[in-house]
Parts: sequence; C-alpha cells; structure tokens
Amino acid sequence: MLALIAAAWLPMTLCATADPQVAAFDEGWPRRDQPETSATLQALTDAFAASSTYEKLWRASSFYAWLGAGEVGNEEKKRLAKTGWELGERAGKLDSKGIEARYWTAINVGLYATTIPVFEALTLGIERRFRDPLIAVAKANAPRSASVEYIGPEMALGSYFYKMPWPKQDKGKSREWFERALKARPDNLRAHYLHAETLGLDGNKADARKELALVIDGSEAYDPPDARRFKRQAQLLLASFK
Repeated sequence: MLALIAAAWLPMTLCATADPQVAAFDEGWPRRDQPETSATLQALTDAFAASSTYEKLWRASSFYAWLGAGEVGNEEKKRLAKTGWELGERAGKLDSKGIEARYWTAINVGLYATTIPVFEALTLGIERRFRDPLIAVAKANAPRSASVEYIGPEMALGSYFYKMPWPKQDKGKSREWFERALKARPDNLRAHYLHAETLGLDGNKADARKELALVIDGSEAYDPPDARRFKRQAQLLLASFK
C-alpha cells in the first residue's frame, strides 16, 4: 500500500553536540549498513530508548525506521516500525514542534501500515498519522534539514499519493511531490528510485528505466548506505521490467 522506505540522512551536517552518545550515533550513521557499526548503533539506540531526551529519542526512532525498511520479514518489519513509532511519539511529547519527531513517527507509521491489510491501515487513521504530519514537516522544513533527510517528506508523500487506493489516490499530487524532491536534491538516489517505481506502475517503463539508470550509475556520496540499498532495489525493479 505505502511503499515507504525510510532511511538516511547525513548526521555529520547536524549541529555539534556535547553529548558523547549522540555524537557517537551521528558519527556512525554514515556506516550503519556495516555489521559492526550497526551493532554499535543498536546499543546506543537501546540506551536512547530508556532516556527522556528529545534528541536521543528521535534518533532511536530513525534507526528503527532504517531497520524496518530493510530486507526483513513482515512480522519483523511490523515490530520494528511499531517500536520506532512509539519512540517518535515519546519524542514528540517532549517537543511538540520538533520536526524530527513528527517526521520519524510518520515514517514508522507508514512502514507499519505496509504490514497490515489495506482496510486496517485506513482505519488506523493513515491520513492523520502519516500524510498530515509529513505535509506539515515539509512546510516547516526551511531551510531543508538533514535531520528529516532533507527531502524525506517529499519522497514519502510522492509514494503515498500514488499508492493509496481509490478514491484517495492522486497521481497529480504524487508527481508534484516527486518534482519538488528531485529539484531540491537531484543527487538523492532513493527519490529517483521511488519515482521510477510509480512510473513503472503507471505503465511508463521507458521513463522508469531512465530513472533507474540514474540510480544504478549514480554517486553514493549523498548517503552511502541509502544509496547502496536503492542501487540493489533498482537492479531488481529493472529486471522485473523485462
């Protein structure tokens, strides 16, 4: 229903912090797909989950979103997303205006929604819990912040408006959100992949292939773990077109 892949931002661009645990988390994030670093981040996330600090809780939520969007089974994805959702909500209670908490909570809600039947996801209040917070973050995210993946809301909304069932589907809005995302960050391979996915579903495989070629041949510099993840996804999607 909602092909929402939560993933990456570049913590090295975030503001400096005096907290050694937060600094260690941010330093390790660009290598989070490496087993040793992932284990370190998991240990930090476990510690963050026991805290009552906004900066720690939204980071914990982001790590669960990253894990949940990976190559895991449905039940594991559901568990990870639910945990990330709960942590994000806890962060939001500490700072109701914090865009990070709203963003990562919504992303985890979206991931959770992919693990349950469509009707159940709709009764979950997906618009209130997912769509509306992301639109609010997109409006508040100026200048674009690394903590919400720069164009994270735009990417998620692009997929959302395309993949919602009728009558909530809106292909025009989907295109608009992807255009905003790609204009702001043409280097983001996930944005190209998600756009290609919707093009392929719409039967426009020629343009989808062009987008996938940009992913496969693109630089990983914007976020190496995220780029590697979507290069793999792009190869699989391209193969499905044959």
